[in-house]
Amino acid sequence: MIVFAGTVSVVGLRYHRFVRTQFHIWRARTGAGAVTDDAVEELFYRAARLADIEGKSRQPAETWREWMIGVSDPTRRSLIHRALSIYEKSKYGRLPVSASDFTVLEETIRELKA
Repeated sequence: MIVFAGTVSVVGLRYHRFVRTQFHIWRARTGAGAVTDDAVEELFYRAARLADIEGKSRQPAETWREWMIGVSDPTRRSLIHRALSIYEKSKYGRLPVSASDFTVLEETIRELKA
């Protein structure tokens, strides 16, 4: 029992930010909490990974908009543009992200998976 508790504690400490972000996403999805910047960032990164089917990863000196132009599929480019607008609103505009913006991010991820 002590070994199990120790293992859970170590894993919890190591992945604390990930678990907290997933919890915030779950709360926003169920309507039990506000949409946090961490949740928006995580959902945008998921969308970016899904849009990047060519394997062209973003370079360190490249902005997200510059990277987005390199996405060859116009449908995927427009979807990631929609997600990027919400991400920029949250990250740089410091404007609160609404529940409808959160829904748009989740819809974008679903459409990119299809």
